[in-house]
Amino acid sequence: KDPSAPSCDVSEFLLQVLTDWSSKYFELLLQHNPPISRKSWLNDAAESLSLQRQNQNQQLEFQRAQGIRQQHKAIPSSVDLLTRPDCMDDLLALSCDVCELGPNYASLFWSKQDATIVISEVEKLRHADNSLFSGYVDLLASLALDAPEKVHGYLCGEGPMRGSKNSTTWTSVLKIVRYYVVSLLNKGSARTAPEDTEQSNQSTAYYTVDDNMGSGSSMGDTRTKSSSSSSRASELGQDNTLILSSHLRLIDVVARQSGEARAYLRKLTLPINNGGMNNGINFTMESTAVGTDSLWRILFMLASTPISPELRGLTFHSLSSTMKGSTLDEIRQAWELVEDSGILPIYKLLNGFPTPIVEGTAPRIAFPPSSMSRVKEKHCRSWIKANPIYSLLYEMEYIEASLGFYPSTCGFLHLLRELIQAGGCPVDLGKSWRARTGCAPYLEYVIDLVLPRATGTFGNLPSLPFRSSSDRSQLIAAALSVASACLRRYIVPEFSREQEPALSQSFSQGKKHALELLSLQSLVDCTVSDVEESEFFTFLYDFMDHLPAQISPDGAQTLQNQLIVPPGVPKPKSPGFLILAEILNRTDGPLQKVLHTLLQEDVGLPDDVDKYLLSMAVYGAVPPTMSSAKAGSNYLLKNLLLPLKIMDGTSVDIAASHCKSCSQSLLEILCSAATREKSFVLALEAYKGAGDCLPVVKFQERPSTPTLKKIQASQISQLFCGRKEMETIVAFVGHLADDEVAVLQAAMGLLFYFETVSKSSLLPEG
Repeated sequence: KDPSAPSCDVSEFLLQVLTDWSSKYFELLLQHNPPISRKSWLNDAAESLSLQRQNQNQQLEFQRAQGIRQQHKAIPSSVDLLTRPDCMDDLLALSCDVCELGPNYASLFWSKQDATIVISEVEKLRHADNSLFSGYVDLLASLALDAPEKVHGYLCGEGPMRGSKNSTTWTSVLKIVRYYVVSLLNKGSARTAPEDTEQSNQSTAYYTVDDNMGSGSSMGDTRTKSSSSSSRASELGQDNTLILSSHLRLIDVVARQSGEARAYLRKLTLPINNGGMNNGINFTMESTAVGTDSLWRILFMLASTPISPELRGLTFHSLSSTMKGSTLDEIRQAWELVEDSGILPIYKLLNGFPTPIVEGTAPRIAFPPSSMSRVKEKHCRSWIKANPIYSLLYEMEYIEASLGFYPSTCGFLHLLRELIQAGGCPVDLGKSWRARTGCAPYLEYVIDLVLPRATGTFGNLPSLPFRSSSDRSQLIAAALSVASACLRRYIVPEFSREQEPALSQSFSQGKKHALELLSLQSLVDCTVSDVEESEFFTFLYDFMDHLPAQISPDGAQTLQNQLIVPPGVPKPKSPGFLILAEILNRTDGPLQKVLHTLLQEDVGLPDDVDKYLLSMAVYGAVPPTMSSAKAGSNYLLKNLLLPLKIMDGTSVDIAASHCKSCSQSLLEILCSAATREKSFVLALEAYKGAGDCLPVVKFQERPSTPTLKKIQASQISQLFCGRKEMETIVAFVGHLADDEVAVLQAAMGLLFYFETVSKSSLLPEG
């Protein structure tokens, strides 16, 4: 065999054959004989049973009148779902799954002609049958993985069927999302859903991950109790959940991959009218417009409504996808929306200084009754009581912890990362109502709470429960990515006796020094990014007690107004300064403990990932729900069968991806800190008072004013030079797959740094 010939992977070949067949089969059925939908089949089957019962009753009455006694075959009381044929819903689900394998597979579902035949045909079917609505929108999102610009153009009005008033557009997508916001905020409105009103009042099905395991009650008991709740109308039913999640996913996928779509969606608005609603989702145009709703405002309002953690996390992901490439003014607006939403209880726990409670500052986030019922179950100990006033912290500690995975928390962490990457953080954020301004509360939430709780370094409390190591890696990677983004955007000023530091000089010196230490230009580009001059002035103010002379008078006045703080409150610091001080400080802070803990863990995929393959072999595609087990079986279920249970969204590939992201963020944080440590130490020495104001935050139910500690900066080579840490870094080099180049580069750069700084080998023997 010719070594230069391209290799052919067997699994890739089989997937390509499957995709080619399924795409042709899909298009052929759509154009000639599309199958019936699942809901239509269920209605037809139920009607058939009803007719059979009517005929049997008539026969019984006739035989009774004639005095005839004859045995009749029993007619089932309900439809046998096992007799259901493959329906249009299954065909859409198969197509979506195949498209999600990658862009190469999704491309085969596009017609070779200019007209998007597949989309137009499915849209015709969904207009004829509303039960296919969520499947149709999911297909749009899956096709966008290959051609986001095509899907964006289609939703903007470019393509077939544009003459129909019912065609799907970005405006209609946003209207449907806003409809659910209004319905969830007004509990009585939840009964009039845009689609599938028949099941809109049923208890949600997205909390059925063994909902009553260990409680000894069945799922039917839970639904009975839920129906008696006065707030039950604020919950979404299963079909409405699918519709809302499909629309959020469409926004997320298209915006993530298309800059044109992101710019369009950021400008998209809906009128706010003083009239009512028409046909469920369309606001009456005859009423007077009193304002406009933007996409961001609608999504932030949705994140504050009683929805599941999965939906809230998807909402945060949709927000972060639309924020890429935003201007500084737009990022400023997004930060203010984060503050106004009350998602984090800053006024209650994260502020740390006396703050007057003004109207609108309390968290407005709400939770469905089905999630509230989870707090009664036994779970790991927490540092706060089960009180929804703690909003996102309550959801992580009680709701997501009972599930074993953290979609809402991960989504919010991704949102914070995107905000910091796109435009940093305003130093006067929250100035209108809290004494301690800036992003410090959000960073403390990440480095002093989420990371320690995930790694088991939060006081005497055990680690948060995880259903698998993959979910643990996902949460840790999301939190580490926030810290990495802060460091990447932070430029330590290069102080000299002759002149004040300038942005261009500090940036060029920082990249030059990073290249000397890490030796890899691609790694330097990943750890050092350029910033605006106005943001660099805030970096200078981290160390200086006065504004730099090089700033313009107008800029000086603006910055001075932003940095005014009440007496007794330390001046706000840049996010990068706080992260760097936590890592380089000689005292063992929360972030430093987390990094040490992660560097002492084994490299590679944990063994528990293999259990999913074993469970698939045991149960096939229909794993047991375990929700109807009796109390006497709880011990066997929890200790024997639960470790083999299939979890949604978990596979070897996904686990490997989360593990890789965690490793990459960990190593990039250390590389970023290593390249800035020298300049940071020199800046602290030049301005002695800059290192006296690092708050010591203690998360407790009744927080006290944080104490301030002095920064005693050290070097990465001294803080992380233990034998186990070095063995782990070396293991990253030899344990990586071909596609993990970023992790390999970060590990190699870190080893080169240790060699350069120490002038002697720190590598473990052997």
